[in-house]
Amino acid sequence: QSGGGVFIASNDPGLIDDAGIYIKPNSQWTWIRVLNSHSLVSPNMFGARGNGIADDTRALSAAFLTAYDTVCQQGATYMTSDTVRIKNGTPNKKVINLNGATIKAKPGHLKPFFANQTSTPEAYDYLHGVEMFGGMLYGWVKRESVYHQVSAHNGFVAGDKSYFYHMTVRGFCDGMVLMGNSVAFDVNIDE
Repeated sequence: QSGGGVFIASNDPGLIDDAGIYIKPNSQWTWIRVLNSHSLVSPNMFGARGNGIADDTRALSAAFLTAYDTVCQQGATYMTSDTVRIKNGTPNKKVINLNGATIKAKPGHLKPFFANQTSTPEAYDYLHGVEMFGGMLYGWVKRESVYHQVSAHNGFVAGDKSYFYHMTVRGFCDGMVLMGNSVAFDVNIDE
């Protein structure tokens, strides 16, 4: 899941290096990862470490924004310091198999955990057509006491036929909100 694969070379100047599918070692050439409609991508292909220390926000967003289904490295802990963008799964569903991995907010990360690809820092958009399963989402909560909340992670909102299952969601005071025919089952929520 991390690195490797088959690549072809292209001298198309319009290709942009995304550190995963398109790799531009110089200004004249771009390596293109050969993928087909059944291929899977991993955040590790885009430089994620999954070691619970390195900031994997950029790599997670890059993998989750592709048209391909995504599978995470089993047992990895991906750290985030900002909102992770996810491809709009309408009309073709975006599938993310966490594969036993954890996505965890770094201390102080209080922005929405996930947002649709069209979101901006000023206006966050709901997730649309996302299917995510098989892992743990861990927000960041800081409290002075049980009764006095100082700051809390904002969680995320899923709308338009999004599905979440076989997961644990922890540390989100605002939790996760489901709208527009979205479903969650077998989700353990520990605020």
